[in-house]
Amino acid sequence: MEFEYTLKRSQRQSVAIQIEPTGTIIVKAPYLFPKFLVDRFVQKKMPWIKKKIAVATRFPLSVKQTVADGDIYYYLGAP
Repeated sequence: MEFEYTLKRSQRQSVAIQIEPTGTIIVKAPYLFPKFLVDRFVQKKMPWIKKKIAVATRFPLSVKQTVADGDIYYYLGAP
């Protein structure tokens, strides 16, 4: 494996890959799905994973603005 991933098992029927904005890989799989098949699935999807990680790390999420009393916010160009 080129990348480490976190495996989360649940009562689902399919395997899914989720890429967090930080570039962390989360693989979701059914409880009874064998680990070697999860590894095979991740390896098969490696080009997609690399592309998504490149995008996630290139465009990180912006810092959320805090809201304080007295702040002025504009809606449709008017305060």
